[in-house]
Amino acid sequence: MNKLFSIGFWSATARFILRNRVFILVAIACCTIFLGMQWKHMRFTYTEANMLPDDHQVNTAYNTFLDTFGEEGNLIIYGVKDSLLFSPSNFSTWNTLSKELGQAPEVDLTLSVGDLQKLKKRTDSIGFEMVPLVRDSILSEKQLKKLQYELFEKLPFYSGLVYSPDKKSVRTAVYLKKDIVNTPARKIFIEKVLIPKIAAFEKQTGMKVYTSGMPYIRTLNSQNIIDEIGEIEVLIYNVRGEFTKCEPLDISYAQLTEVYNTEVIGAFAAAKSVLPQMINNSKGSVFFSSATAAYRGSKSYSLYSIGKFGLRALSQSLSKAYADKGVHIIHVRLDCDLDVPYMKESYGSKYSPDILADPNDVAESYWLTHLQPKSAWSNEIEFNKFPVQRIQL
Repeated sequence: MNKLFSIGFWSATARFILRNRVFILVAIACCTIFLGMQWKHMRFTYTEANMLPDDHQVNTAYNTFLDTFGEEGNLIIYGVKDSLLFSPSNFSTWNTLSKELGQAPEVDLTLSVGDLQKLKKRTDSIGFEMVPLVRDSILSEKQLKKLQYELFEKLPFYSGLVYSPDKKSVRTAVYLKKDIVNTPARKIFIEKVLIPKIAAFEKQTGMKVYTSGMPYIRTLNSQNIIDEIGEIEVLIYNVRGEFTKCEPLDISYAQLTEVYNTEVIGAFAAAKSVLPQMINNSKGSVFFSSATAAYRGSKSYSLYSIGKFGLRALSQSLSKAYADKGVHIIHVRLDCDLDVPYMKESYGSKYSPDILADPNDVAESYWLTHLQPKSAWSNEIEFNKFPVQRIQL
């Protein structure tokens, strides 16, 4: 090994690098350029890196666990750090709060001191049985002191779950139903049920309640944004699916799925995120930017037409469902090309501002449509550049 890395070896290495320095520098430059071009394939993930294959037995078991028990995304925790909790009136009020929240239709289950179980030796046979830790709804001072001692000193299993490891705070876990976490029902529950009930508990007992959990934080953050910028009154879904020249039988299933996700599912998701608020306020406009392809099929651009037809059908359905609730739904037929960098590049030497629509004028037309009186709403509207000049690209 010492002979291998002798002075002669390093001298030979240096001579090789110097003699081929141009080639080596070119190779490094090419590798740098190639790697720099791969940035478009980068993707962000919001979960920890998975070090094992998807079909690994550990991964399979973990996914099965998640399917059965869910994740923390539906969990809300509230707690108190006050010794006065273990007084008869305060403790009863604390358990009542948990029971009332558990009865809400949005809640899957609650876990509080009043819900805990403990093992008890059976007297009629050999074995143990699970019995409630708290049997009575109203406890005396003496019973509460015994309960506090038993909970903190004899039931370490609940440490970090129902009480803190330092035994100074007690908490309650509220598990929301997983299917409402990403719906307006979650926001309504937190704002109309959870927060008022906790506030009532604080007022009645004089104790401070601390609340956290992903659904709770998401709701407060979104409300903070609304308070700063106001509620959304206009939504414009301006997304274009794949504009590829191909006949119907040349369309792949992957292409069809992608254009459907972009044109229809994406538009539906965007509309669904604002419609409940607009319906509640009896005002708002939702624009779906579309094209002439939504009105007629195409031999050469059939994929594009399929997506736009679906978008128009969605727009019409939403309009029929929610126009009478004060929401203006508009399908916009942009029968023109906009004067934007992408179109300038597409036109190349044929480009001229006289043949493209000014985006500022189009935006102004959108705004004027939003301002239409309810007695004369346009649900389908067409924008054109006049005088019309068509150039075949």
